[in-house]
Amino acid sequence: DVLQMDAVDDAFARDVGATVIADGVERSEALAVFGDAGVSLAQGWQRGRPGPPSTIATFSPTVKIEAVTRATGVTDDDGQCRRALAASRNQTEAAVAVCEHLHRFDQLMPSVYVERDGLLRCLAQRGYWQILDGLPSGVGVLTGVMRSGERIVLHDVASSNEFLEAAPGIAAEMAVPLWVGDRVVGGLNVESLIPLTAEIEAEIDRCAALLGARLAEVGVGYSDSPLTRLARSSKQLAGLAELDEVRKAIVRMACEVSGMESALLAQRNAAGELEIVETLGPLAAAFRAIPPEDVTRLAAMVDRVSSCYTAGDLTGRPVAGTETLRGAGAVEVAVLPLISLGRRTGILAVAHGSAMYLSTDEIEPLELLAAEAARCLDLATTVAELRCRASSDPLTELGNHSAFHEALRDERLPYAVAIMDIDHFKSVNDSAGHLTGDRLLREVAGVMRDSLRGFGHAYRIGGDEFAAILPGVELQNAELACRRLCRAASLVLEPYGASISVGITVPSPGELPHEFVERADRLLYAAKRAGRGRVQTA
Repeated sequence: DVLQMDAVDDAFARDVGATVIADGVERSEALAVFGDAGVSLAQGWQRGRPGPPSTIATFSPTVKIEAVTRATGVTDDDGQCRRALAASRNQTEAAVAVCEHLHRFDQLMPSVYVERDGLLRCLAQRGYWQILDGLPSGVGVLTGVMRSGERIVLHDVASSNEFLEAAPGIAAEMAVPLWVGDRVVGGLNVESLIPLTAEIEAEIDRCAALLGARLAEVGVGYSDSPLTRLARSSKQLAGLAELDEVRKAIVRMACEVSGMESALLAQRNAAGELEIVETLGPLAAAFRAIPPEDVTRLAAMVDRVSSCYTAGDLTGRPVAGTETLRGAGAVEVAVLPLISLGRRTGILAVAHGSAMYLSTDEIEPLELLAAEAARCLDLATTVAELRCRASSDPLTELGNHSAFHEALRDERLPYAVAIMDIDHFKSVNDSAGHLTGDRLLREVAGVMRDSLRGFGHAYRIGGDEFAAILPGVELQNAELACRRLCRAASLVLEPYGASISVGITVPSPGELPHEFVERADRLLYAAKRAGRGRVQTA
């Protein structure tokens, strides 16, 4: 009863940061028993008559083994740790056994980490109130051990930039790789409030070797449950911003989380209609073949619920929309709504060609993914719209002034540049009104898009001033394209007494963008002086 109470007290003491002292130890047999029970300190007549505090014995492997050997003649290289390791049934229990053992050393704070999905995850620790977990590459001493496969000892943590403070007063740190076969799967990390001795370092090395050997026996895998896959996927999804990347990631992650082979993503477009934007997997063609009206019916199925999925009854009647999938070989199908800020913005569907016997446990992580996907899609769509607004002219929907100059900086191939201006446009505004002027600008922009399709891109860079970049086009072909543009625009502008003048140039080697744009602008005004409605080249 006494030993049982001591073990409980010792565990409680570790949890609250206190230390248990065994008092009244009068016989060597009692000293050995308390040591095996994990009691950290002992005092009593067996250790000496009452005297100064230095007579209190500390149980570390060196002191404990010496004390037990002197008292009983028994040698032991810590059989308790070996027994705990041998009894461990998984990697966590093995890590706990080593941390429990090393924590019996005075002032040591051990922890065990293993690699999961590119991060170091804590399996066990002793002596800390809080854990630093999920260490990425390049952060902390342990990640250096993972890269090199070699032990690292910091005898003075204050002099190292690699040290991560998880507790105050740490003086030294030692990290040792955990080898399983020819692979480093993690590390044993020990922080100490006092300087590390050679004996302590040797014991940490020994424990790392014992732990690595046990991990090889019990395995270092972890449960790859739907929730685990969801957590992994959510972190990846949160790091994406580009709309196309987010869409591709969502269908890929839907397959990963569900364990199914194919996925579909549909979103509502500007007109409020559902549009299939991404598919994946062997049933992708069947997903894309679903008629638009059936996609709408699929969305209606989950309009008021969190999900809809097959029940394993192959004789059951499918809903319109799932018929196409079933005909293509789908045995399991799940449909989930995308909801962002209370708005239903689309659907996420997954399908599989063999039975999976879906249940709530498999569907709930998918529902959480759909919620996260809806939020990320909403954000990515908003970012894409803001970028579009920042780089496009709202009246004509052509690229704007900043988009034109950005394109000039990015252009790598030989290209021609055209600067264009509507002649007498002010008179159009004065005589026919600004609404008519705006309509003419939109119509001219449409003419430019049609005339330059396949040749280049048009931009509105001022009130009635436009520009075009024609990649890979020689000056002669650029002139022909712009003459066609002028003729097409004249059908829109001539009734109002207006026309288009154009200046075209090809950049010289080493010439800066603003230099050849100014040259094209001078050619434009040369065309105006020559009679307007002309194309001037140089």
